[in-house]
Amino acid sequence: MAELVLAMLILSVLAVTALPRLDGSLALAGSAHRDELIGALRQAHATAMASRRLVCVRVANVQTTAVVASSAAVADCDSMGAAPAGSVTLLFQADGTVARSGGGGGGGAADTITLSVADQPAVIVYAGSGHVE
Repeated sequence: MAELVLAMLILSVLAVTALPRLDGSLALAGSAHRDELIGALRQAHATAMASRRLVCVRVANVQTTAVVASSAAVADCDSMGAAPAGSVTLLFQADGTVARSGGGGGGGAADTITLSVADQPAVIVYAGSGHVE
């Protein structure tokens, strides 16, 4: 019986010390996803301008996919296939501008595209300049 009480005591001490650390690491995961999204969008903008080609970026949940157009004449993202529900596709143009697939911005002012990240500040893409913050 004493061994059982001792085992329960050890487990309760471990639970009290480990659970707060686990919660903190989950909060860091959301922040890391936001940082990765910003990095991917900035890289797409730089690639589009450097290669003088369209770069399509699809954001769906925690997955970001980018495709560079095969030639400068390509003007759409058909090579990415159908967009899953709830995803957003951004078109980074060779001139530095950004458009949302299907036209228009993502909310807010007409010249901004806003992407929501769970429990994190929104990611804003300025359509006229391609700046991401």
